[in-house]
Amino acid sequence: MVVAAEFVIVAALIAGAVGRWWSVLFPAFAGAASLLVAFTAAIVLSLSRGERAPCHCFGPSASPLGVAQVVRNILLLGIALSGSVASSVESPHGHLPGTAVALCAGLAVGLVAVRFDDIVELFRDVPELVKE
Repeated sequence: MVVAAEFVIVAALIAGAVGRWWSVLFPAFAGAASLLVAFTAAIVLSLSRGERAPCHCFGPSASPLGVAQVVRNILLLGIALSGSVASSVESPHGHLPGTAVALCAGLAVGLVAVRFDDIVELFRDVPELVKE
């Protein structure tokens, strides 16, 4: 059900951004925020139990659950909440340049979110390299 909900949310965001169905943007952003709250709560609960299984949120990963995943989800939650507020204030109708910039920015942020564990791992090992 979670995967189906994710697909519906993505489809609604795409349809709202590029189509004439911008009325679905607010519920889509709100749904994304709800899923992120649930995912973050599950990660925090796992961490509080001492469970540090690898996070396969964005594909195969050897990185165990940690604070980095909580931070990533909180940042994504902020974006989802910002999107829901923005979509309720003004529709993108007639603002094609702004919508295009927002879509490009969303793709860039999405790429960073998908590779977030790798980026954190790069900075985690820096002190060990300096000591050598």
